[in-house]
Amino acid sequence: MVYTVSAGRLSSNGDRLKVVMSGVTASNANNKTIKFYILGVEVLSIVNPASGDTWVFHCDVARLSSTTFSATYTKSGFATTVVSSPSTPLTATLSNALDVKATATAAATSDVSQNYLSV
Repeated sequence: MVYTVSAGRLSSNGDRLKVVMSGVTASNANNKTIKFYILGVEVLSIVNPASGDTWVFHCDVARLSSTTFSATYTKSGFATTVVSSPSTPLTATLSNALDVKATATAAATSDVSQNYLSV
């Protein structure tokens, strides 16, 4: 699933987005990697999440300038719940249309499923 944030949606410093994504991992021993992208920038990569589990990713995005933003996220269902944010502002040209998405790499296409995306 991909959501494209329209050009100009984050036009002023302090503008915010709330992102929620969720899905499930298959109950098997296959290697799995889930990556989360906010405004085209990878903010989190999880290697071998818990097998047979539901995962949820919440992210609060705030524009800092025309080319930087912050992303504070909570992830759960990966054996632990973690609240984190990158230590430095993330960069993107915020006047452009930008994607929000999760991607997965696994042995089988059914190893990781995404069933929800809201922006």
